[in-house]
Amino acid sequence: MKTIFMAVAAMLFASSAWAHDGVALEKDFCTVQAGPYAVHFSAYQRYGEEQEACDDIFKTGATVFGLTPVDSNARDLPLGLKLVDEKRGIVFAVEPKPNTNGILTVERDVPAAGRYKVVVTVLDKTGLAFTGEKAVTIGLATFWNQIDYILYAIGFVGLMAALRWALTHNREPGLRPAE
Repeated sequence: MKTIFMAVAAMLFASSAWAHDGVALEKDFCTVQAGPYAVHFSAYQRYGEEQEACDDIFKTGATVFGLTPVDSNARDLPLGLKLVDEKRGIVFAVEPKPNTNGILTVERDVPAAGRYKVVVTVLDKTGLAFTGEKAVTIGLATFWNQIDYILYAIGFVGLMAALRWALTHNREPGLRPAE
């Protein structure tokens, strides 16, 4: 019984680690490589609980996009961001500019669901521009942006099955339910 409970708990809480696509930098799928610079991309939406996204953004509408250089030496370099809809073209563009805290944060409205490309631009100290791209989906139901709900459903079904099994198999011999 304890083993079943631990397995269900592990499934329920594993989704919080998947939301960021991993912890180690080499496995961080939220990082965009712009030339020699690695930049962490994130997006947040204010619906229910705030949660970071980078590959699958759950809904359309108001979204906060953020860029953070991974290397602290690159924090004073100008950063730019462009969101490109694969079907309709550029949704918005922010030209590279220096940021006082080293982080570029932009809030924009994404009007249509679809497949997008995030284009990150980093200007080095000589003015040379480096770009990197990352594919994202916005407002589309994909497996990974539905994983929390899938795991909750699996956990609930597993918990109900474990409770049913525990209630029907742990009876003393000779005790039977009233008919």
